[in-house]
Amino acid sequence: MDTASFASLVTQVRAEHPRWLDLFEGWVASDEDVALANTTLGTQLPDEYVWFIQNYGGGAFGFVEILPIVAPEPGIDDLLQTHQEGYTPSDFVAIAPVGTGDWWGFTIKGGRCMKEVHFAYHDAPDIELQHSDFLEFLACTALNPR
Repeated sequence: MDTASFASLVTQVRAEHPRWLDLFEGWVASDEDVALANTTLGTQLPDEYVWFIQNYGGGAFGFVEILPIVAPEPGIDDLLQTHQEGYTPSDFVAIAPVGTGDWWGFTIKGGRCMKEVHFAYHDAPDIELQHSDFLEFLACTALNPR
């Protein structure tokens, strides 16, 4: 999914189901936050994710909690803290908790995050492909109550 199509979808969801995005905090990331994440994690975050986190931000986006890169205040989980505390598998960048200890995120290959969104289980080494890119993941998971 491209960014224009995604932005159009968000506009449509806001018009048809405004409460789905009412609680969204919108903790946007700066260029410095993204650079810090890339350096700290030793990888390059996918372009679609960077576009989203800089234009919409982290927080409760529809039906998914997106980790902000840097917490806006103490007590809020963020991308960097989650990885520093070792809650996720190696070669995996968690971007959204599932609520059961499992994570959605990106696998890392060759020092770069892949654009596909995977599901990592907390109690098994399995990592399963879920969506072909981050914006598709949000369209199917965050903006669709199923």
